[in-house]
Amino acid sequence: MNEYIAKRIDREMTVEDERWERVEKIPFTYTWDGYRPIPYAAEAAMVHSEAGITVLLSTTEWPIRVTEMENGGRVCVDSCLEFFFTPNEREQKYINLEINPAGTLHFNIGEGRGSRSKVDFADKGVRVRTLICHSEGWKAMIFVPYSLIDALYGKHESVFKANFYKCGDLTVKPHYATWNPVLTETPDYHRPEYFGRVILSEEKV
Repeated sequence: MNEYIAKRIDREMTVEDERWERVEKIPFTYTWDGYRPIPYAAEAAMVHSEAGITVLLSTTEWPIRVTEMENGGRVCVDSCLEFFFTPNEREQKYINLEINPAGTLHFNIGEGRGSRSKVDFADKGVRVRTLICHSEGWKAMIFVPYSLIDALYGKHESVFKANFYKCGDLTVKPHYATWNPVLTETPDYHRPEYFGRVILSEEKV
């Protein structure tokens, strides 16, 4: 199981914040037969603060596909970066955050693919920012406040279970890659048994 240490910040980040250069990046290197090698690089970085967690997802994907403009829609068929997590190591329900280059966000919670519910994140403090770098790819930053996480789970802890993903079902070059290996025959991201561990450290960026 892969582990990642998320450092602490004293003030919130922006998608272009120079402090991201001092945060460890984790590449998405696991792929499935039929999708090797992945045509684009992808990586993630994560920090936390007193207010919540912030994830930066980056990829060299170009050209990009953007068709879904309504939050909650099927962004996975577009160029897409994803973060799935639970805020402790015991919880069976997990959150899936999926985002396309337009900043369209799919935010659901549940115990599996067939038992998911949309989360109403409007006016809940969630912040989404994207940056399109043209031929160099694109980035997405997502801030999720603890106030929302704790409303959904009761309380967060210092060790999360999580995985990071890259996909694009209907892109020019359909592709699938993950951070922590998902040992299924075909791409399947709704498999929390294959989540890695994210440790919220008190070490500062």
